[in-house]
Amino acid sequence: MKKRAKEMGLDDIRVNNAGCLERCELGPAMVVYPEGIWYHYENTEDIDEILEKHIVQGNPVERLLLKDGQKFLDPSPPEWLDLVVSEIMHLGDDCLTIEFKHSNGEDLPEFSAGAHLGLLFDRHRLSRYFSLINNPVETNRYLVGAKDEEGDDSMTDWIASNIKVGDEIKAHLPTNTIELNESAVQHTFFGEGSGVLPLLSMCHRLLDIDAGFKVHYLLSSLGNNFFLKELKEICGKRLTLHLSDSFSEISATISNLHNEPIENHHLYLCGSADFMTEALAKTADWPVESVHTQYMSAPKLKDSDALNFSITLARRTKTLRVGETQSVFDVLQEAGLLNLKYACEDGLCGACKVKVLFGEITHRDFVLTAAEKNQQNAMISCVSRAAEESSRLILDI
Repeated sequence: MKKRAKEMGLDDIRVNNAGCLERCELGPAMVVYPEGIWYHYENTEDIDEILEKHIVQGNPVERLLLKDGQKFLDPSPPEWLDLVVSEIMHLGDDCLTIEFKHSNGEDLPEFSAGAHLGLLFDRHRLSRYFSLINNPVETNRYLVGAKDEEGDDSMTDWIASNIKVGDEIKAHLPTNTIELNESAVQHTFFGEGSGVLPLLSMCHRLLDIDAGFKVHYLLSSLGNNFFLKELKEICGKRLTLHLSDSFSEISATISNLHNEPIENHHLYLCGSADFMTEALAKTADWPVESVHTQYMSAPKLKDSDALNFSITLARRTKTLRVGETQSVFDVLQEAGLLNLKYACEDGLCGACKVKVLFGEITHRDFVLTAAEKNQQNAMISCVSRAAEESSRLILDI
């Protein structure tokens, strides 16, 4: 805040660090004197708004105000969309697309390339996530893809039993865990199996902005050509197919990229847990911020020496105990928090992500980036825990 105030030329104010002032359950907070007005903020944009509107213009920022004596945040309103299923198209025995439109015929919120859509079932608690595969410029529809993976329960059978044309379905706003860095000079994609799905919308976007990109798609055979036609239509000569039951060819291709150094080159890896392990092993020398990942299946987590710890729910003035064999998600679910969202319970989809206002976290998920994990202000509650050094987490719930 001191830095931002100085950049804005506010030399006549003083910024003091004052600990949590017995109100640390609020998370980041500030009090402005001489008025004694309290604010809760979450990001630099909030700080800029407080400085500009309150400090410069003298107008309180109503949306960030805290009440006198308030020690806990008010419950957050749910955010979801009302959609209707307009079309289901079967592309083969094990893959299909579902088209959604707004139930009121309105334009849909924009989504970023690589995003996925979470559909709500089981009284809005269970989420099923699907990659958005259409061009992000389309605002009249969401198009998602689904494919059965060998060894998994049939997703297409589940869809046939739970979704049909004309159904009205609630959905989360689109979210993204593998966003494009559009400032990159070159983008190289490696997809395997259903890992091709998030690549489709990203390739649409890169064509629109005339950016350089290449796509490597691993198939066990041409008979298993999931969305291959669509990928060829979008990518043309930018697409390279790798027909193999092993990952060795893809690994060699990633390794060979070191022989063609390109400044500001970004890699995108999408596939099964085994594929991701093999591919990531070849990117160890790449800058962390240049490698983007999306797991389509969860790796097996290593056993850890789990410890007991407590969680305080900041919006409910309640403290709960998490046992050695329990997850934060388990405890929250047992506490009857019916609005808690879940999907994979493997640290893969991010549906159960919660904000953390206080405490140190041991991250065990495959969703958050390294930078997000370092911020220590959010956790995937189905797998991540309090760090050994911390016996308490305060959650924004």
